[in-house]
Amino acid sequence: MTTVFGFSALTLSEFPPIMANFGLVTVITVAFSLVGAILVMPAVLAIVSNIQDWLAARKSAKVC
Repeated sequence: MTTVFGFSALTLSEFPPIMANFGLVTVITVAFSLVGAILVMPAVLAIVSNIQDWLAARKSAKVC
């Protein structure tokens, strides 16, 4: 969140307008990365864990 607030200060810049645009794009990008790390990554890890458990159970069932 600190990075988002830091780059959001660039949106107030009036020096060249491209700095304000860069700040906005960077804030959006970092915010999406934060959401992905908090919401998407744990869900993906849980799904991968379930698939690994399923494959291990399937493999042990074939051996017997």
